[in-house]
Amino acid sequence: MPETFRTSDYGLAAFLLARGFALERTEPNGHDVAFHFHSSPSLLTAISDYSSNASIPCRDFFHALRRTKALIRENTDAKRKPQPRR
Repeated sequence: MPETFRTSDYGLAAFLLARGFALERTEPNGHDVAFHFHSSPSLLTAISDYSSNASIPCRDFFHALRRTKALIRENTDAKRKPQPRR
């Protein structure tokens, strides 16, 4: 199993955050942002739960979704900022 699980699916990333998994880092990936989580058997179970439409507390998911969208904006806005001319 790779040490890091990476996804550009912000819904899945929000689900994992709401389930209590720590986000290791984000990385711009073209027009998307890759969210990196430490791989573990419990993470793989949570990914399966997400795919099976498992229930999750609504407010926890909502706040995690807002966080992932903010991270996307931060990572994509930084790429669009004009570089100072030298």
